[in-house]
Amino acid sequence: MIRDTTKSKRRLFLELKLLRRKNHRFKSSLRKKEHNVISDLETKLRQSSTTQSLDNATYQLLCQSMCCGVAIFCIDKQGDNFHLIEVNKAVERMERKSKEDLIGNSLAEIFPNNPELISLFKLVLHSGMSEQAAIVEKWDDWIYKWREANIFKLSLDKVVLVYSDSTEKQRYDSELQKQYIQLKTALEAAPDLIAIKNCDLKYTLVNKAFCDFFAQTEAQILGKNDYYLLPPSEATNQQYHDANVISRRVSELQEEEVTTPKGEKRWLRIEKIPLFDKSGDKCIGLLCSIRDITDQKKTAEALRESEDRYKRLVEGSPDILYIYSHKKGLLYWSAKIESILGYHSSVFMENPYLWHESIHPDDRLMVIEAISAATIGSGFDMEYRIRDAENNWHWIHDRHIAITEKDNDFIIEGLAGDITERKLFEEKLRKSHEQLEDAVAERTRELAHSYQLLLQSEKLSSLGKLAASIAHEFGSPIFGIRNFLKGLPERATLPKNDHKLVELAIRECDRMKDLLDGLRGFKRPTTNSSEQLNIHRIIDNILLLCQRNLKKKNIKVIKNYGSHIPEIYLIEDQIKQVILNFLDNAQEAIPDTGGTITLCTKVQNNMLTLSIADSGKGMDQETLARVFEPFVSSKVDSGGIGLGMSISSEIIAAHGGEIKVESEPEQGTIFNILLPIEKSQSVASRWDGLINKPNEY
Repeated sequence: MIRDTTKSKRRLFLELKLLRRKNHRFKSSLRKKEHNVISDLETKLRQSSTTQSLDNATYQLLCQSMCCGVAIFCIDKQGDNFHLIEVNKAVERMERKSKEDLIGNSLAEIFPNNPELISLFKLVLHSGMSEQAAIVEKWDDWIYKWREANIFKLSLDKVVLVYSDSTEKQRYDSELQKQYIQLKTALEAAPDLIAIKNCDLKYTLVNKAFCDFFAQTEAQILGKNDYYLLPPSEATNQQYHDANVISRRVSELQEEEVTTPKGEKRWLRIEKIPLFDKSGDKCIGLLCSIRDITDQKKTAEALRESEDRYKRLVEGSPDILYIYSHKKGLLYWSAKIESILGYHSSVFMENPYLWHESIHPDDRLMVIEAISAATIGSGFDMEYRIRDAENNWHWIHDRHIAITEKDNDFIIEGLAGDITERKLFEEKLRKSHEQLEDAVAERTRELAHSYQLLLQSEKLSSLGKLAASIAHEFGSPIFGIRNFLKGLPERATLPKNDHKLVELAIRECDRMKDLLDGLRGFKRPTTNSSEQLNIHRIIDNILLLCQRNLKKKNIKVIKNYGSHIPEIYLIEDQIKQVILNFLDNAQEAIPDTGGTITLCTKVQNNMLTLSIADSGKGMDQETLARVFEPFVSSKVDSGGIGLGMSISSEIIAAHGGEIKVESEPEQGTIFNILLPIEKSQSVASRWDGLINKPNEY
C-alpha cells in the first residue's frame, strides 16, 4: 500500500517537472521568435535614410512580416493622440477588420481597454527607446484576446506597434498554473513527508508535512542539503544512501532514527526513488517519501515486552493464551496459535479481528452473544469452529480466565484449546453407533423378507405337487378316452354328424392334454438353464391356462405379434411365471363388466419388447413408484402377499432385461418387458448373482 502511494506521488512529481520544462521551452521559443521579427523590423526601419523613401520601405516591410501584426501610428498636431496610418494583413486578421476600416482610427478606438498605450507611445516618441506592452482586447462579454506588443520610434511623429496573438499561450499558462496548484495541493495534503533532491543532493521541492517535521519554512529548506536539517553524522549517512540510489538507479527503503531540530529522536521509514528525464536514460534527482513510524516502533516494543512477560507461563501450555479487547480486537496471543491455525503472528498484528472473522458463520452469533454477556459480568465456556490458514476447520474449546474494564473497554483474558481430534472421535463414534443400528434394522428386514419368501416357496412347492398330481390323475383317463374316440370310427359305422362330434371330442381331449402339459411344465422346478425359445409359443401356452378365467370375466385378449420375431435365450418356467404374474394382475385390475388385455411384441435396438396393456383402473403415482417393492400388494383381500412384481423384476433383470411401466388412474396400465436378443452371458449366472444378494430386495 505504501509503495503504491509512493509510486503515485513519483508520477505526480514527474508530471510537474515535465509541465515546468515544457512551459519553459514554449516561452523561450516564443520570445526568440518575437525577438527575431522585431529586431529584423527595427534594423530595416532604421536603414531608411529619408522621409521620401519611408512609405515604400514601410510597405515592403509590412508585406514581409505576415506572422506578426505591424501597425504605424502618427501623432496628431495637438500631441494628445495617435492615429493609424498603415497596417499589414496580420493586423486585419487579428482585429477581424479590413484595412479601410482600421486606417484613421485613433489608438484609443482600436484598443479601448488599454489607456496606458498612449503614455507608452509618447515615451517611445520622446526617448527613442523601444518598449514592451501587454494588450487585452475584449471582443464579447466573455471572450478576451491577449497580445504581446513591442513599440519603437519610426520618425519624429510616427511610432510602429509590432504585436502577436498570445491568447493560446495565456490559456496554456493558466492551465499549467492550475495543474501546478492541483499537484501542489495534493502534495501539501499528503500526511507523509515528501521531498525532491537534485543530483547535487539539494532540496528542490518539499511539502508542508516535511516543513512542519523539521520546523522550517519552505524557503529556508529549498536549495539546502541534509547538513542544514540533521546532525553531521546523520546527514552523512543520508547522503551516502542518496548517492547510492542515484548511481545504482534503484529504489531503496530504509528505517533510520533521526534527530529533529528540537532534539527529539524519531524513527522514520524512508523510501528513496530515482527520477529520470523524459528519455528515461539520465537520472535527474530522487524522490524521498518519508513516514514517521515512531509510534509503531513503540507499539512493537510494548508487544515484545508483553510477550516476554507471559512467555514463561505459556510455553508449556497446549492451549492458546490470549488477551482480547472488546474495542481493539486481539491484543496478545501465545505462540501456540501459529501451530493450531497456521497464521504468523504478524498477520494478527495487522488484523486483530482475524480470529473473530475466521469463526464459522453458524457459530459466530453464539460467540458474539457470549462475549457481550461477558462484558456485563458473565463468564463463558463454549465450543465453536474456526478456520485455519489452509481453510481447514478446527473445533475450539474457549473459556475465560479474567475480565477487566479499562478506559471504557473490556479486556478478556482466556484460554482456547484445539479439541478437533476429540470432536472427530465423537463424530466417528456417533456414526458407528448409527451404522450399527442401521445394520441391525437392515438385517431384521432381511430376515423377515427371507421368512416371507420361504413361506411363499413352501406354498408354491405344495401347489406344484398338487398340480402334478391333478395332471397325472386327469391325464390317464383323458388319454384313454381320446384313444377310444380315435378308434371308434374304425369299429363302428357312424352317421356323418356323429363323425363331426367324435372329431370335436378328440380336439377337446387334445386341448385338455395341452392344458395338463402346461400345468405340469409350470410346476416343474427351475433348472436355471436357458435355451432358445419362441416367445409367442410361451404366451399362447400361458393363455390356455388363463382362458377360462378370462372368458368368465368377459375379458377380450388382443394379440398384436410382430413379424420376424427371433427366438431368444430364456429360462422357460421363469418367463412363464413372469407372464402369468402380469396377466393375473391385469385380470385383477379389470372390473367385472369386462375389458381388454393387449399383448404386443416388437424388436427395437437389439431388444425384444413384450407389452402387456390392460384397460383396468390404473395406478396413482405413489403406487406406481412402489410397484416393484416386495410385500406391496393391492390384493390383500384375495390372499396376495406382494411378491409377484418383485420376483418378476428380478427374473427379467437376471435375463439382462428391464421392465418399464406406464399407468394413470382410470386409464389402464402398460407393462413393457425388454429382453436382449443376443445372449451376452449365462442367464443362470445372472440369476444366481441376484438370489445371492438378499439385501438388495
